[in-house]
Amino acid sequence: MNGDCVIGATHAADIKSLQRAEEVNAQDHGKMWDAIDHLRNRLPVWATVVISVLTFICGILVTLAGLAKK
Repeated sequence: MNGDCVIGATHAADIKSLQRAEEVNAQDHGKMWDAIDHLRNRLPVWATVVISVLTFICGILVTLAGLAKK
């Protein structure tokens, strides 16, 4: 094993490159799980539809109540 070994230097450079890529992948992995957790924490589509329909019905009832007072 010689310090001037070309193959050893190439392998060392490859290892350093892979370590840097792993650090970047670890950061991206964390961002990916943050995005997944954000999606998990939102309301399901059916709940959003129910809330929208109920809001619409409340709007109609308030309008009808306002017209009935006139």
